[in-house]
Parts: sequence; C-alpha cells; structure tokens
Amino acid sequence: MSHEQHLSESSLHARLAGSLPDDEREAFDRHLVACGPCQRKVSAWAAERRLTVSPWESESVSSVELDRYQRLDQLCDQFENQWQQGERPEVEAYAAQVPAEEQPALRRELLLLSCQLQQLSARKEQLRQQREAAETPPSRRLARKKPRTLGRYRLVKELARSAATAVHQAVDESTGQQVAIKRLRSRISLDADDQQRLDAQAQQAAAVRHPNLVTLHGFEHTEGHYYWVMDFVVGEPLADRLKAGPLSQEAAGRLIAPLAEAVDHAHQAGLVHGHLHPGKVLIDAQGEPHLLGLGFPRHMPGSSELSVSQQLELLYYLSPEQIGRGGAVGPASDIYALGAVLYAVLAGVPPFLTTNLAELFNKLASEPPVPPSRHRAPIDAGLEAICLRCLEKDPAARFPTAAALASELRAVLEQSPATGPGGKLSRWWSKRWRGWGR
Repeated sequence: MSHEQHLSESSLHARLAGSLPDDEREAFDRHLVACGPCQRKVSAWAAERRLTVSPWESESVSSVELDRYQRLDQLCDQFENQWQQGERPEVEAYAAQVPAEEQPALRRELLLLSCQLQQLSARKEQLRQQREAAETPPSRRLARKKPRTLGRYRLVKELARSAATAVHQAVDESTGQQVAIKRLRSRISLDADDQQRLDAQAQQAAAVRHPNLVTLHGFEHTEGHYYWVMDFVVGEPLADRLKAGPLSQEAAGRLIAPLAEAVDHAHQAGLVHGHLHPGKVLIDAQGEPHLLGLGFPRHMPGSSELSVSQQLELLYYLSPEQIGRGGAVGPASDIYALGAVLYAVLAGVPPFLTTNLAELFNKLASEPPVPPSRHRAPIDAGLEAICLRCLEKDPAARFPTAAALASELRAVLEQSPATGPGGKLSRWWSKRWRGWGR
C-alpha cells in the first residue's frame, strides 16, 4: 500500500473492528505509521462515530462511563510504558483485555499512540546519529547543553506532569518575561476541529483579566507540539496546603471572597470554569489566591488529563448537575464548586468524602452535606450557612451570582468581634438554614 493509496473506509472499519486478516493488518499498520493524512482519518472517523467520548467532554458523567474511560486510559498508559522499556506490545493483545464493545475505541487509541511512539523513536535515533556525526567532542557537548525551546519560549524547568500534559516554567525570549507553559504530551494528536476549538477557547479567556485569575495568553502550535501559554505565578497549590489541615475561618473567607469575585468577572465575560477545585488555586507569598484553568478544556483531547486519584479530587467538587443529571454546566456550577472549596477549607475534607464512585454519585444527587461544623467546631453560623447555600442541589437555590457570594462573605468577615457568631447577620443565616444536617 503506497502513500497515494490511502486507507479505505472499509479497511478502516475492519481494522478497528478486529476483522482484518493478519497480513492486511500488518500492511495497514505500516502504512498508518508513515501516513499523516490516514492518521487524521482514523482520528476523525472515530470522532464522528463517538468511539472515544471522554466523560470530561460530556455535560454529565455516569459511573459506568467513568469506569470505562479509566480502564481504556490505564491500558494506554501500560502500552506506552512497555514501549518506553524497549518492548513492542501488540495492539490486539491489549484489545483482548476489554469487552468487545470497547475494542474499537481501544484499537483506535493504541494505533494512534503506536504511530506517535514510532515516530518519536525514529526522531530520537536521528538525533543520536547527528550527535555521533559531530566533528568534535566540544560541539557535541554544546548540542547537549542547548536549552529546549517551544517557538520563542525557552523551557527552564518542568513543574508538573500528568497523563496528558506537562507544565513548564519558561522564558519568552522576545520579551524576557517569565511564563508558564502547559504542553500536551507528544502522544496526543489533534485534528483541525480540536485545534480550532481550543484556540477559540483560549482567545476568549485571554481577554479576561483579573488580579485573582492566572491570565491565559493563548494556545499555540510549534513543530507538532501543542501548548497553552499563561502567566507564571509562584505559589503553593491550595490542595497541598490543605494536607496540613483546615485553615482558620477568617483565612477561609478571605481566600474564597476574591476567588468568587474573579469567577464572577469570568461569568460576565461569558466564560464558565467548570472544573474548579483546590488543585486549581495557587496561594502566593502574600496569601492572595490565583485561579488556574480558565479557558482550558475540561477534557484534554486524546487522553484523560488526570490520574484516578486526581479524577476523584475533581469529582468531589463537581455540582450535582455535572454528575449524571443531564443539566447544563453554567455559572451556578462554579458557585457550587466555590462552596465545596469553602467547605474543604473550613472542615479539612470535601463535602462528600468516599472512594466509592456509586456512593459519591448518590450523595451528590440526593443527600445534603453534613454541616462543616460537624467536622470542626465551632464554625461561625453565618459562614457555614453561606457554604451550605452554595451546595444546594437546585442551581436556582444557590447564590444568584458569584459576586453575591463574595459580598456575603465580606459581610461576615467585616462583623465586629462584639457581634461574632451570634451577630444579627449570623442569626439570620442560622434561621434560614436551621434544618441542615438534622
């Protein structure tokens, strides 16, 4: 099969279904590695038939969908790990490990992953040969010491890594400005529609500026690498800080109020965060919070961005309408997430803490959270009631805007010590929410 003779629809269907004869399958796979248009065809063909729909692309997610997606993603990781250890795993051996209805989706992911790994391996070999052909040892040492770059950005240090992305501290060599770059790992492929969608999201977010939002500058593409460029903020993730226990009530209020104002600013610009949790909040040396992730997709194309533990961390802060109820994700979903983060900051745990997905989904859908004061007492009644109002199952029962949430938080913070937990505002909130947790 030559490059001019691209893959037919029938052979593509047969390969993904596992019905292509062995000799034709080998020829198919060899052609796919060398043919970029056919790789895009495999990706587009599967996308049209929704073979690999991630739960993070959907407005809602069920435990069955999440378990299926995690299983496929873990098998892709195992496949990649075997490659990195010098083995050459068989796609069909992996396909046999999942039910028949999941095999086309897994074949598609592994075929594209195999292409990318083989191309990367060939590129590494080419670079090795170029180094060996260098005229003198000093030239080889200089080549090894040359900084890695993406376009005009020089990568200084890797800060974090997940299944789908790597985050780097970098320098914009045209301005000298420090930036952070979130790069899709090389195994991730994007079609034209993906690129257009991600670029549009990033452009919309780039126009939104607020002191407590980490500014996203854009989504860029350089020599097969896709990445987002944003402000570089030195800070500690709130998720790490909470490992030492809950914050003081005053610190909790002063943390969430500016975040709510930043979220409201995004809402006014027509943007919804949709995946807000403690891992998305950086706290700088002055104690100011900075919200990450505005303008990023809730799902990174081609693979789950998160490990299983990180997925659970995100699920703890998703609103009921994002968990199997079919509701649209909107500003009220972010208000719920802000309340869930406030709950964790006050109580030291999220509103519903369990590693059983079915139990978590049931609690999110039908059970009110235990008041945070049950985990840690005493908690100001007004602060607790604000938190619980954010966590209402009905989006219409939450605060009408994130700005209204921020205003109520600041009102509680500004109470004089004389009024304290028993002040007029707190008594009003306590009366409003007296049924919670009883």
